[in-house]
Amino acid sequence: MKISARGVYALDIMLDIMEYGEKLPVAIKDVANRRDISNKYAEQIVSTLNFAGLVRSIRGPKGGYQATDKARKETLGTILRLTESVLKDDNQDVESDNLLLVQKELNTAIDNVINKYTLTELLEMKQAAGNDYVI
Repeated sequence: MKISARGVYALDIMLDIMEYGEKLPVAIKDVANRRDISNKYAEQIVSTLNFAGLVRSIRGPKGGYQATDKARKETLGTILRLTESVLKDDNQDVESDNLLLVQKELNTAIDNVINKYTLTELLEMKQAAGNDYVI
């Protein structure tokens, strides 16, 4: 399994909104600039996150997006399932019954990992690592 750019960007956007939108809404153009994503692509991803109830849109001159309480409890797997088509059951690609068993085991292992961490835990890990970041 390979996570596409869309999945990675969705996680980045979600974590950015959680980090910078704690008190005030975050403008999508600011998120896009920080994450080096086009505004249009970021808007498409945020639309998916908004529809799923993970972010809320706040209108007006100082509007933007904020993470919902629901988002803070969701896992990495939730975001990837919303944005990734590769996380669906791709056992149809396996031609051998022997490999089918391995593929099912692999899918279970992947699910265990991506469902292990909440977005809040990922943000905490990111912030902890950021303190020691050196260029």
